[in-house]
Amino acid sequence: MLKQLVFWTMLMLTISNHSDSAVAQSELQTAQDLLAVVKQFYEPYVTNSDSGNPPDALLVLAKVATPHLKWLIARDEACEDQTHEICWIDFDPIVGAQDYDFGGKYPKFSEKITRTGIVVVAKYGYPADEFSPARNYDIYYDFIFDGKKYLLSGVRGNTTDGRYDLVHVLSEKF
Repeated sequence: MLKQLVFWTMLMLTISNHSDSAVAQSELQTAQDLLAVVKQFYEPYVTNSDSGNPPDALLVLAKVATPHLKWLIARDEACEDQTHEICWIDFDPIVGAQDYDFGGKYPKFSEKITRTGIVVVAKYGYPADEFSPARNYDIYYDFIFDGKKYLLSGVRGNTTDGRYDLVHVLSEKF
């Protein structure tokens, strides 16, 4: 039990302290800041679409997440480290799928101010081809204001393949 507590604490500290984003968490004050940070989420997918080796999406999201979302992400990462299997997430929540090919183009981004915060939307799609039908992806990043800055409280997707809510998926029992 103590071993697990130490592991979880170290993982949370690693997630909390690891920040290589150009928009620092302390600077998340406006909708424009949030648009910039979400666009940064997609940078490795757009610029390295051939590599097939994007960063760990959950750790990228954790950099700007609320303490609750960070805890859920840390729990998933710890489970995978212990079991060496996929625990809760078997897809990339940033792209809303397992596979992607942005072809060097960014999604279209927009923001909406709500009564609880700001939602940044990333929209993209693929035309139909001989192997698959057209696909559309709308990924919603929910940010709430904690009194000092905006923090990511959730990621939701509405895709051709279905819908997902990252917090709901990570909250399920294993």
